[in-house]
Amino acid sequence: QRVFVKDSITKPNMAMTVRFMAGLTKFQTPSNSIDGLADISLETPDKERLVENLHWMFETQNPTFIQRLMGNKEQTFNCFMTHLNPFDLYVLGYCIANSSTLWSVNLSFCDLTDECMRMLFMVEDGKAFHHITSLNLTRNTITTPTASLL
Repeated sequence: QRVFVKDSITKPNMAMTVRFMAGLTKFQTPSNSIDGLADISLETPDKERLVENLHWMFETQNPTFIQRLMGNKEQTFNCFMTHLNPFDLYVLGYCIANSSTLWSVNLSFCDLTDECMRMLFMVEDGKAFHHITSLNLTRNTITTPTASLL
């Protein structure tokens, strides 16, 4: 596990393989910590890396690990002008729903659709919605019926 994780963090071409392996093994360790993943942060200006870090947290399928990684401070997720697909939004919803903190989320100009929004809020019966204090959805293609659900 250590070799795969370190390679994927330093070599982007290994990231998909390692995330696949993470999903298969669930990265279960006695201490519930994963060498190499402790450095995952949402405080990076690189938006692609930001989304990839969320996928790493999702692949662990370990809510305790996510809570410990996020801590108690409010999180800001800013993906302004980054194309996100429905699965990216599902992953974001999972991480938000399984954190123990509040979130400010900026998804402006992300080409989001109604399906993306359904994916964000379907995780854990909409639990993510209760953790979001601010949600910016400017310039996306969300229809009025979907927006009214928010």
